[in-house]
Amino acid sequence: MQINEVYSLAKWYRESVGPHNPSKIFDDCLTGIRTVKMRGHDVNTYIDQCHSKMLQLVEELDFSLLTPNQRRCLQHMELESLLLEKAPEHYNTLFNLSEYDVNYVVANLEEYQQIFKAASATFNQCVASLPNIVEEDLLSPVSVPEGKVLTRLTFHNEASINNVVEFNQWAKSWNFIARGFAMSVGETPETFEIVNADRGSFIVDLLVGAGAMKVLFEALKSFTDLAISVTDLTMKLQQMKGLKNAVSDDLYEQFVKEAKDSIEKEENDIIEKVIEQLKLKGLIQNPEANNDLSRAIREMHKFNTQGGSIACLSSNDDSFNEESVKQLNESYKQLQHKSELKLIESHNHTAENSDNGWL
Repeated sequence: MQINEVYSLAKWYRESVGPHNPSKIFDDCLTGIRTVKMRGHDVNTYIDQCHSKMLQLVEELDFSLLTPNQRRCLQHMELESLLLEKAPEHYNTLFNLSEYDVNYVVANLEEYQQIFKAASATFNQCVASLPNIVEEDLLSPVSVPEGKVLTRLTFHNEASINNVVEFNQWAKSWNFIARGFAMSVGETPETFEIVNADRGSFIVDLLVGAGAMKVLFEALKSFTDLAISVTDLTMKLQQMKGLKNAVSDDLYEQFVKEAKDSIEKEENDIIEKVIEQLKLKGLIQNPEANNDLSRAIREMHKFNTQGGSIACLSSNDDSFNEESVKQLNESYKQLQHKSELKLIESHNHTAENSDNGWL
């Protein structure tokens, strides 16, 4: 994780969450509840006020561009369920329990008050102290030149990099990806520039031309709609491997070969459909790059199914604006959700299905 991510998260919290002062919201609620309970009055007025204010707080937050690392920080600080996407559901469930168990609600509010109090102190200290500790350039986000999109790759799960052999394998894979998408818009693979790298899963930040990123984005969207058929076939292959000791070796090998052949055929059909859709949208400027683009799409899906992550961080191009960034990130999440990794994660992947293509 980069120090500028910590700094930008601290600034985001101080500027977006700080003005609402959630710690004081809980403190006022708790004080009111204790006061009216001593007088034997109804506590629902204070609980409803607290509920309303916290819902308003989280509904006004824009957390769409928080990086995975920043989200992990919030999770570590026990803020994930109190601030991010599922916070409204969390608060609705908690406050609705006040009808049955006020003491339980009060106990949780006391805990939340301390969590927010600690978070405010920590983030305020970060914003105040970090500029005195490191150079300003290290705290600033990576500058995105005009016409470029800043994109983060995270190599983890089955796509992790733990040694130079795995580094070489994924470097080759991403060379194919860069070559295919860049050439499809008449550019060279060198336009996929590495501007940052970090440890902890192994993270690489790229500056990519907006034209190539647009093709990648549209390819992901098309693949999201079509890839479920490959997932179904892959699940059947995994189920078939459970027959290994139930049938003869020759019959088992025949079953597996036929299943792999079916998957490969389906993969090729999907790639052809994706490229055809890209052509219809007028995104492919170099028809001679079809073979390279086909390989790039295959390698991209392999990266996904083995657990790698891609996330757009920012853009400086009108044709690939902030809304495009959000949509690309959402498309990749959907593709990962439908991938073999998510659906058969209880099965062990072996070297047999990780060396060639998507298997």
